[in-house]
Amino acid sequence: MSLATLDAHVVLSVLGHCDMTSVLSFARVSHTFRVLVQCFFRAQFYHTLYPYFPDVTSTIKLMHHLNVVISGSTALQFVIREQSSNWSANDIDLYCPKSNAQNFIRFLESQGYFDILRQPPHIDHSDWPRDDLWCYQRFYNDMVCAIDRVVRMQNLHGFTLDVVVSNTEDPLLPITSFWGTLLQNYISTDTFAIAYPRATLRRAGYLAPFRENQENTQKCIQKYQGRGFTINRYVLDPSPYYCPAASRSFADKKTLTFRFDDSVTQIVDAPQTIWRSVSTCSCQPTHQTPIHST
Repeated sequence: MSLATLDAHVVLSVLGHCDMTSVLSFARVSHTFRVLVQCFFRAQFYHTLYPYFPDVTSTIKLMHHLNVVISGSTALQFVIREQSSNWSANDIDLYCPKSNAQNFIRFLESQGYFDILRQPPHIDHSDWPRDDLWCYQRFYNDMVCAIDRVVRMQNLHGFTLDVVVSNTEDPLLPITSFWGTLLQNYISTDTFAIAYPRATLRRAGYLAPFRENQENTQKCIQKYQGRGFTINRYVLDPSPYYCPAASRSFADKKTLTFRFDDSVTQIVDAPQTIWRSVSTCSCQPTHQTPIHST
């Protein structure tokens, strides 16, 4: 029996047990299989939001309208697709253009969320992780030119959202300034993107050279090493997957992107920020055929 003869629900169930490379390979077999994979990822995106929002459909529509994307550990978990992973994301980082921030925050308040720094007086916040919040804010203070502000919100059920407001109209700008390549991924309502797929899909990442010796970066390294990821340093790898001096953007051919809907012509409605980790380097990156968008 071939996969083409299987019921669509059976195929979608099988995809749930495959890693990202296998799922994308399946999508390349035929148009029918591609449509099934697109349905699969749309369902996964819905499932990602479901614990946090009572009305997921309205949330997705507003995220699309306001150009809001998901990044951080939630996006990483989405793209590595390993069922044996010994960790799970416990909050969502939402990245928002500067001009849309107030409208998005008002929507979150309508969904039962409140700003932790403006706690309702009837809430017992004696056991809230203030140290974690301080570390989180400090981490993003290192990226002050990329981020306007960070608003941490929580609802009465304990679910937490971090709204990272870009300093420009590009919601992806803060993602380009992360401490390492492992988290330079995002999910929008229409697509997902992995800036460094050859390393990320091997559960590996590279440190941004200018952040190697910062205390809070070391905490991030320990966090993801504890989750089974390998964190490399460009200076210790003579042949890295990527040259840190190369100019990059989420629209280039090294980025792996997959559209949930082929009618989408522009993945994120914003100028594409270009970044590079260092101005010069002495590495000899491995020459491999780029992974093109699908």
